[in-house]
Amino acid sequence: MEGIGIGMAYSFILLARFLSMPADAVLGRTVPNEFHDLAHHPEAKPVPGVVIYRFAVPLFFMNCTQFRRRVEALADAEAKLSAVVIDAVAIGGVDLAACELLVELQAQLAERGVRLLIANMRTHARAQLARGWPESTLMNLHYPSVGAAVASVEAPVPVEVAVPRPVSG
Repeated sequence: MEGIGIGMAYSFILLARFLSMPADAVLGRTVPNEFHDLAHHPEAKPVPGVVIYRFAVPLFFMNCTQFRRRVEALADAEAKLSAVVIDAVAIGGVDLAACELLVELQAQLAERGVRLLIANMRTHARAQLARGWPESTLMNLHYPSVGAAVASVEAPVPVEVAVPRPVSG
């Protein structure tokens, strides 16, 4: 019995460690609309002005501080940053502490003129995230893929050009 108890306690410790210090990755583009871990794919190249960050577990109170520190460090390291894209494909859930963190992070980045974009978010996690943001704001942050999020940053902003009207005389 004691061995089972020790084994269970050790398993919980390992689980807590895994969830509080998860694997993460900075992504780069390999070919159009394909993004891979820069550390494992030498052919992947960073997207200028865009940090693409993947977090590999649900985002909750135990790991949201680490998540924020990592995003802030990556944002500070990029000279001419225009956007931070969170690849949320592995984020299966978001608790209230993480919702608050993301709202604060978005505001902090916006003060610097940097957009926060979230790509590949699962329906369940998006519903949980909606607790922290109005749906209209969340719709402007969420993209179906990393490629779509990056394309929205790279797309030139349409500029209205005044068309001269003929002078009738």
